[in-house]
Amino acid sequence: MQNSKGKAIASLICGIVSVVLAWFGYGAIAGLAAGIVAIVLGVGVRKLNDENKNFATAGLVTGIIGVVLSGILLVCVICAAGTLATAGMLS
Repeated sequence: MQNSKGKAIASLICGIVSVVLAWFGYGAIAGLAAGIVAIVLGVGVRKLNDENKNFATAGLVTGIIGVVLSGILLVCVICAAGTLATAGMLS
């Protein structure tokens, strides 16, 4: 079960990283990737149904939050950049 413990902790770390990276403009792309990894690892460990389920659940939740935040903020950044480029403010 040592392997599942490592995956559960990796899921939690990737979820936290995805939430943090969501706030850094185009870093939200990396936040999306980290969030997806957190979700995949979290679901995989939860299927094993062992004692590391709590870490996996926390990683799953933070991964979902990170993916949603990264997606929303990435769309906002792209729209803002498009608006500034259309207005001629970006060179």
